[in-house]
Parts: sequence; structure tokens; C-alpha cells
Amino acid sequence: MDDKSYSLRSKLLVCLTVAVVAVFIGVAVKTLTPVVVGEFLQGGGETTDTVPYPQPGDAEISLDPNLSAENYIAQGEAVFAATGWDKISYIVYNVGEEGYVARLGDALAPSSTANLGARAASACLTQSGAAVAAIADGESFLYFIGSDGKITRSERSYPGQTPIFTAFYDDCVAAVFTSERAAGKRIVFRLFRDGAETCERYANLSYDIDAVEMYRTGDIYTLFYRFSSQFSRGGGYALFSPETVSVTLTDIERSDGYDFLSVIPSRDSFAMLCSDADGTFIMQLDENLDRSEKITLTDYAALSGRLSFDGKNYYAFVGGASEGRMFRLDPGGEKTRITAYDTALSVAGEYNTGGALLHLLGSKNGFFLTDTNGLFTKKVSKPGAAPVAMLRTGGSVAAVCNLSEQTSGSGGEKQHAVYIALFN
Repeated sequence: MDDKSYSLRSKLLVCLTVAVVAVFIGVAVKTLTPVVVGEFLQGGGETTDTVPYPQPGDAEISLDPNLSAENYIAQGEAVFAATGWDKISYIVYNVGEEGYVARLGDALAPSSTANLGARAASACLTQSGAAVAAIADGESFLYFIGSDGKITRSERSYPGQTPIFTAFYDDCVAAVFTSERAAGKRIVFRLFRDGAETCERYANLSYDIDAVEMYRTGDIYTLFYRFSSQFSRGGGYALFSPETVSVTLTDIERSDGYDFLSVIPSRDSFAMLCSDADGTFIMQLDENLDRSEKITLTDYAALSGRLSFDGKNYYAFVGGASEGRMFRLDPGGEKTRITAYDTALSVAGEYNTGGALLHLLGSKNGFFLTDTNGLFTKKVSKPGAAPVAMLRTGGSVAAVCNLSEQTSGSGGEKQHAVYIALFN
């Protein structure tokens, strides 16, 4: 085994955790009623004749032996796709500066499509549909997609703020924004219930961040983020709660910077998948969110990665420049390398079938599925396809991908399409 244990109290300190607690006055937000702004229309979105892809329409039988059907949803780029508890799937995509939401049932063609009138930045499923954070003319809004086909928008707009994360927790939508003004950078947390804003908390930032994942424990929300600055890069977390006015920002630093790729709950705390010049590793945190153990996975840096849990074991996918590797770890941290994929570069989605964990992986020439044992189940050749997510539809699973292709007829510019393929 190449696992290495280390702690903050040991003499083998390679890095130092710096906790910066920023306490700011939270804004007491009056409950704001959402505004109805639109509804779904039957069929797909707008189309043009300038791209090298088929026009969106009904799904067609696939000629690929691993697929039963495929379809082109729209001429744009998807930012989110997921299947809700009611088996309705949502695909959020942009065509230029216009954001759209397509709803799909068991068929691969949209049953209805809505134009948000703003460019989508992030989205999540809710108990009754979906929520989308979008930007129009420098202002951000939250849009709520209802099961009745109605679309409502937050009454309040957020000028100069960029949405970086949205998620649904039991009874509310949490949205995270960042902004940069003369006073400096800022992170803003907001909660919405039934489409109405009920809470706002904020804190100053010293650098740019990207959201990785957020978890809720009681009334405490923990946002994990990756950061970069002139002097370092790494990961950290922010804690906020509607019950307090403070926001706590904590950077988990090392003497050499690292890339923070993924995080999941583990051992009554969290495990972070990280990468640096020496390789890829899991950083296990203790109950105080301090580093407690390091588990080395590869001796090369990763470009992408994901941690998963199937109810019994943990899985780590590591995508490098030339190959990808899948590892299994038992609850005690014992590591087993399952397999290596010579073409796998990224992981775009997962689905727990109840007995096996399926992963949708992106490769140099297409995409493919793997099962819990890391075996190829379906491999599809589709040059220019970048997997976005995996949907549950048509009695099987489907891959949603962004396609890109350079065309000579339009000055060599890249053209894009949202593509969906149903595995047989």
C-alpha cells in the first residue's frame, strides 16, 4: 500500500491549514414573491440552418450497436441535465445569450420547451421541477420551473453578481453568487422557499473561487470550493446558516498548491479528491474538517476526477492527459485499482441501479459506460462529443452530450449542438 497518514500535530508537516474566519452582517431579507414570467411551449427550441447537425426533431433509431436511439435536442450547449423523481427529465441549454429548458418524458424528444430570456449559468432539480440561475443584461435572476408548466422568476434581481452554484435541500433552493466591485470580491449565499427569497448571507473574498459541491447538515450549509490566486491554488469550504449572521471561510492549504476535483461525505466527515505535480490523491478530513489522512492514487496529475459511493464502497475516477483509472476503496480506506482506460478523460455522470454503480465517461473519440467493476458496458464512437450528464429514461439510461465541430462554411468557427443517446 502507498497510503500515507499525516496530521497537523505531526513533525512531518508538508502543509499548513489556514482558517480565515470572516464575520459580516447578514442581510435580513423580506420574503419576496416570485413573478410569473412564462410557460412551456410544445416541441423543441429555435433552430437555424447554419450548423452541420440535423435539425432537432423526433428521435431516430441508432445505427450504433450500443444505442437504441439518438436525437439532437437543440443547436446550442447544455449546462445541466437530470431526471426528477417523477421521471421527467430536464435539459437546460443556451443558444447564444438565450437560455432554454427542455422537458422530456420517456421519449428522447422534448415534450415542451421554455425560453428563459436569459443565459443559464447553473441549475438543479427541485421537488416540483427545476430551478435555474441565469444572467440577462448584467443582472442575475433565479427561475423556478413548476410541474404545471409555469415559470416564475425571483422578484429581486442581482446586478453585477454571477451565479456559481444552485442546489435543492428538502424544502429550499440554495444559490451561491460571486461579485467583484470597487470594494473587492464577495461571495453571497441565498435561500429560496416556494420561489421566494428568505435569507441572504455574504462575506468578502481574497481570490477567485469555483464551487465544487455543497452539503447541508441541519441548518448549516457547507460549500466546498477551489480557489486560485497569484501565489497559490487549492481548496476550501464556507459555512453559513440562516440562524447566524456570520460566514466562515476556511482554506485548506498545502506548501505546494493543488487542484481540488471532487468531494463526498466520508467517515463522519468528507473526502476530497485532489491533484498536484506529484500525482493524484484523496485528502480525508476529520470531524473538524482538518486533514487526517492522505491516500495516494496515481503518480501523474489529473485533469479531471470524481468520487462516488454505492452504499458500500467508495470509487475514485482519475482522468489524466492520456488515460483514466478507476479505484475502489472500502470504508476503511483500503484501496484497489479496478482498471485503466486508455482513452477515458472525464466522468460526466453516475447512476445507482440498486446493485451496481454506472458511470458515464468521456473519451477522446466519444463516450462509454462502465459498471461497478470498471468493465466496459457500452462504448460509443462520437468524435467531438463532450458528455454532460446521464438521464434515466425509456427504461434505460441516456447520455446527454455537447457536440462541437469546426465548419469551413462559417469562417472556421465552432458550431455546437445538444445531443442525447439512449443506451440499449
